[in-house]
Amino acid sequence: METKESFIYVHIPFCLRKCRYCDFYSIPQNVESERLYINALIREIHMRRGEITQIRTLYFGGGTPTVLSNESFSAVIRTFYDNFEIHPDAEITVEANPVTIQGDYDNLLLLRQLGVNRISLGVQSFCDDVLKSLGRLHSAADAREAIRRVSAIYPNFSLDLMYAIPGQSMAVWQDTVKEALSYNPAHISAYELTPEEHTPLWEDIKAGKIQITDEDTTIEMYEFLIKTLKKAGYSHYEISNYALRDRQCQHNLNYWRRGFYTGFGAAAHSHIAADGVIKRYSNAANINSYTEAISNGTLPIVDELIVTESEAERERIFLGLRTTYGVHFENIPKVAVELLNAGLIEINGNIITLTEKGFLVSNFCIGQLTEY
Repeated sequence: METKESFIYVHIPFCLRKCRYCDFYSIPQNVESERLYINALIREIHMRRGEITQIRTLYFGGGTPTVLSNESFSAVIRTFYDNFEIHPDAEITVEANPVTIQGDYDNLLLLRQLGVNRISLGVQSFCDDVLKSLGRLHSAADAREAIRRVSAIYPNFSLDLMYAIPGQSMAVWQDTVKEALSYNPAHISAYELTPEEHTPLWEDIKAGKIQITDEDTTIEMYEFLIKTLKKAGYSHYEISNYALRDRQCQHNLNYWRRGFYTGFGAAAHSHIAADGVIKRYSNAANINSYTEAISNGTLPIVDELIVTESEAERERIFLGLRTTYGVHFENIPKVAVELLNAGLIEINGNIITLTEKGFLVSNFCIGQLTEY
């Protein structure tokens, strides 16, 4: 493959327990599966040495990357340093679960020594009842302690929050947002809970055991979030993401700008230019298939496809409209006038951006503008 990629995603599939709403590929951790997987991951890094030059971002997601032993994490990161040039200002992010940031500071200090400069902490809520309904292992007290520890070492840390959770009241959501702000995180990601098919949460909703949050309450929660974070000095730079000045997540910005990236590990996705075309592919989404391919000396690539020009244009519009940077159109589509009159978009020259009102119905707006 010809393209020299510099935005890297590494998938760590292990979790202490799968959350009730999660449909990402993850498996229970044990010592032997971790050993086999890390060995395969290191081999994949070596095998793809010729594809990448200077790394600008390195993002460890999962799963729960911080369930790895210090030895495993050190081995993986050092392999990247040994095989690739790391940009002096590279953003190196690790996702973390609060329950794995307890006890001593050893894992946080080690990551810092290895060049990690950004932690994304999956708090979700500061209400124990809400956390229990999500199937999270950590308590509100665990979250607070983890934030205390992370913020002592990493000024650039992000908190993940969720809203529209069944049983989550408006008052509880307001308290969660206010408490999150009290810790002065550099970045906040706040996601509307979307029940994914065949997850335990989805099955309970389908069976009528729990009710999804109504649309009016969901909108009210989102509007409170935007208003409160903006007042606190956070820029709303993407539908679900907010940052203090110069603290946007550079890795995710590359996704939304339709940049190229390379994924390592089971179920990791890549978007590259190779052989004169743009390609998307994913690695085998099963740890056994992944490690078997690597042990046989082959890359574990599946579902490779060539992105056509029309598909690339749709992706450019879809991803760009998720951000406050907007999308450039050679010719403003006629449907944009209707959206403008409805207060859903703004037009500045040839650039269209969604308004805050438009973000509330982003799927509708994006659908209209990608079908013009």
